[in-house]
Order: sequence, then C-alpha cells, then structure tokens
Amino acid sequence: RPVRGAPETEMPPRDRIAVLIDRSESMSLQGENSSRWRQAVGFLRAGLLPALKTAGVKVDALLFAEDARAASGAEISDAAPDGKQTNLARAIARAVAQAKEPPLAIIALTDGIATVATDNAQGATALVEHRVPFIGIGFGEETGTRILSLDQLAAPPVVPPQQEFDVSVRLRLTGTTDTAPF
Repeated sequence: RPVRGAPETEMPPRDRIAVLIDRSESMSLQGENSSRWRQAVGFLRAGLLPALKTAGVKVDALLFAEDARAASGAEISDAAPDGKQTNLARAIARAVAQAKEPPLAIIALTDGIATVATDNAQGATALVEHRVPFIGIGFGEETGTRILSLDQLAAPPVVPPQQEFDVSVRLRLTGTTDTAPF
C-alpha cells in the first residue's frame, strides 16, 4: 500500500549560547591572585566573549545564585558574589525557557559548589529534551572543598507524553578525603 510520509519539521538554526555566571558567596573566596568571581569575569571578558564573537555566536548572559536573571555587561560588572545559595539547575532551566529557541549550548562559569538540589531534575530534563550541551568551567581550588559534579547523564532522547522513563547519572566527588558525611 502507498504510504505518505510527513516531512520532518526543520529546527531553526541555533545561533545563541547562554552563559551562566555564578554570583554565589562561594565565588568571593580568594585564589592565588584574585577571587573566583574576578577570575570568572576576567575569563568571560578576555577569553570567552571574544572567541564567541569571532565565531559569530550571540550570547545571552545570566547571573545566578538562588535564582537566575538575564544580565547586561554593565550588570555583570556591577554585580557582587553575594548570593546565599547556588542553584545551577534552576539557572539551566531558565536559560532554556527564556529563549525563543533553545540555545546552541549552555556554558556555566562557576566554582561547582551547588547548594540547592531541588531543581536538578528540571535542569537535566531541559538539557535532554532540548538537546542542549552543557559546559561547566570551574574556578577555584578542589582541595579543601568537596565538589560534587555531574560526570555522565543517560536518558532517552525522546519520550512520548505520559510515559515513564529512566534517567541515570554518574556523579563525581572531589576534594578532601576525610570520612565526614557529605
């Protein structure tokens, strides 16, 4: 029997990258020459933004701590690392939700110390459903501080509505090796 196939809808080209800048209080910790915050903002200005501009990619910047909000260059310059919590997952979900089209990628400039885990499923789901790669760029020292990071995420690329599915993650703990509970 003849079968008519419907053409797949083409996704519009993605030309934007979301850059998440961690402004939590832990970013104020001093490194060798400057705070984690100053290192992240310096890297953004001197390395990341010029490289993205050369590649012809537009940037949507978001400051995040407890919540995330769009920020201009001046707002980033004037911001202080004084957020009481770090909710990276909420920032990821906001970066995907606020744009007309999902970003080409999400880049987070952070020390990797997420203190809020309630939105982790929402952030991971946003990345998987919209096929958005996540790149975390860390600032600060690993020693003395425990850092839990996402090492691997496995989930089906597409799931029918109202259907259960499994998501598995592999986490990595780095930092001190004492036996205190995490």
